[in-house]
Amino acid sequence: MQLLITILLDGLTYASYLFIVSVGLTIVFGVLKILNVAHGAFYAWGAYAAAYAITYASDMEYAD
Repeated sequence: MQLLITILLDGLTYASYLFIVSVGLTIVFGVLKILNVAHGAFYAWGAYAAAYAITYASDMEYAD
């Protein structure tokens, strides 16, 4: 049961991230009438930085 709750919360968190990004892109596209690809680039940089930070943190945990 604990695993199911963890999986559901993780899925909900990921879905909320995607929702925030999609709403931001929709607002920018709606106002400018042009799709600004720079927002996607910032999102990609954030994803790479988060992946690096998680990898670094997990390596530090087992460094003992």
